[in-house]
Amino acid sequence: MSKTYSDWLGRQVVLQLKAGESLVPLRGLVVNESNNALRFRLDGCWEVDIYKEMILRVEADNYEAFQLRNLEASNKAPCAAL
Repeated sequence: MSKTYSDWLGRQVVLQLKAGESLVPLRGLVVNESNNALRFRLDGCWEVDIYKEMILRVEADNYEAFQLRNLEASNKAPCAAL
């Protein structure tokens, strides 16, 4: 039986893929799903089909929250006088 990714449709995620001997993280949007593949939008413009058998893990993409926390922290940090 094939895995299902319907819970991830329309969400920004990071996919962990196995490509030969390599593990590859891909950041993007899950667009659609078929029996054997996931339609995935990279960088907001390119859509690719990824075979489900290549997908090892799916995680919610928290990159924007990470950037916001770092920006807030840098605004609170005291500046050193030169």
